[in-house]
Amino acid sequence: GRASEEGRELVYVVEEFAGENLAQIVPERALKTEEVRGMLGPVLAALEYVHGKGMVHGGVKPSNILAAGDLVKLSSDSLRKAGEVLRQVSPYDAPEVPAGISAASDIWSLGMALVEVLTQRVPAWDAPRMRPPEIGDAVAEPYRRIARCCLEVDPAKRCGIREIDEQ
Repeated sequence: GRASEEGRELVYVVEEFAGENLAQIVPERALKTEEVRGMLGPVLAALEYVHGKGMVHGGVKPSNILAAGDLVKLSSDSLRKAGEVLRQVSPYDAPEVPAGISAASDIWSLGMALVEVLTQRVPAWDAPRMRPPEIGDAVAEPYRRIARCCLEVDPAKRCGIREIDEQ
């Protein structure tokens, strides 16, 4: 909002306190499968909304998945227009991100975050050979299947939000 006081214009922002993010929890312990189930639905709903508006999150990772009481939220500070080129690439970013972000690159990042919250480590992958990350046995079904589908190197072969939601 805006206000004027003594001839000066003031700008103010009111934000909701989000509590903690998953990056604060994961170093201490992996999430339980029921916790992942509770996290995945709201994150998918947020991505579906964002993608429906022609936007991309561009930063799906544990530090941007927030817990506010019993609610799970996805931060909005990294929203971008689809096709935008990111200045910095993170370990969560899809192989195609240097050319521009897309809904498919958000799905890749979700897969990376999903594996991390279940195993306490970001999956490593062989970028030069364009091989997908290894998903170990520590990731239980259906999350192993979802992660594999999210982490297809070819963005055209990655699953969509509805496909993930149905698993």
